[in-house]
Amino acid sequence: MATRALLFMLLIPCAPGLSGQQPPAEDPRAVFERAQTALLNQDYARAEAGFQEVLRLDPQSVAAISDLGVVYMRTEKYDRAIQTFLKAQKLSPQVPGISLNLGLAYYHQQKFALAIPEFAHVLHAQPSSYQGRYLLGMNYFLNDDYQHAVQTLEPLESGEQDNLDFLFALGICYGKLNRQEESKKVFDQMLRVGGDSAHMHFLLGKAYLDLFVNEQARTELERAVTLDPHLGFAHYNLGVVYQRMGMLDEAAREFDAEITVTPQEPWSYTSAHN
Repeated sequence: MATRALLFMLLIPCAPGLSGQQPPAEDPRAVFERAQTALLNQDYARAEAGFQEVLRLDPQSVAAISDLGVVYMRTEKYDRAIQTFLKAQKLSPQVPGISLNLGLAYYHQQKFALAIPEFAHVLHAQPSSYQGRYLLGMNYFLNDDYQHAVQTLEPLESGEQDNLDFLFALGICYGKLNRQEESKKVFDQMLRVGGDSAHMHFLLGKAYLDLFVNEQARTELERAVTLDPHLGFAHYNLGVVYQRMGMLDEAAREFDAEITVTPQEPWSYTSAHN
C-alpha cells in the first residue's frame, strides 16, 4: 500500500510554487531591447507593453520610464507623458535628455512657461546644445519674453538664415523691443528667402499684425490669401486687420472664409459673432 501511494505521488505534476523551483524570470534587458525596437518601428502598443513589463521586473529603471514617456508623447498622450517624465526626472534629476523631453511635452500643450526651465536645464548642462538653445529661445518668444528670446536666439541667427519661422520670431522680438533697424533687416531676409510664397507673406503679415503695423499687415495677408485661399489662419488674421481698420464687412467675410478653411478651430467663430 505504501508503494502504491508513493507511485501515485510521483505521477502527479507538481503545482507551480510547490516544488520550491520558480520558472526563470526573463532578463529585463532583453525585454527592454525588444521594446526599444518596437519604439523605433513606431509599434507603440508593443513598445508600451514592453516598457511596462520592464518596470514590473525593475520598477526603478529610469531608461524604461523615460522611453515610456516618449511612447506617450508620440501618441499625443501629453498628460501621461508629462507625469512619466516627471517620475524619471525625480529618479535622475541631472539627465538633460529627460528635461528635453519634458520640455517638449509641455510645449505641445502650449505650456511655454513650464517648458522654459526644462530647456534652460538642457542648455546649462550642455552649453553647446543647438536644439536646447533653439527650443529655449522659441519658448521665450511664445511666452512673450522678447528680451530673453533675443539673447538666446541671436547666437543661432547665422545658421538660420533660411528658416522662415526662426526669422519670423526674431523679427517680432526686435520689433517688440523697438530695435526697428534690426527688425527690418530680419524681415528683408524673410522676403529674400521666402520669395513670393503664400507662407512667407502670411508670416510677414502676422509679424506686422503683432507689431500693429496694420497697413503692411493688410498688404502681406491679402497677398497670402490671393496666392493660397486655403492657407490656414491667413483669412482669420486678415479679418483681424480689417477689424482694426474699421472695415467690418470685409472682416466678417474673412472670418467666414476661415471657418470654411479650418472648421475645427474656434477663433473665427468667436470673432464672427463679436
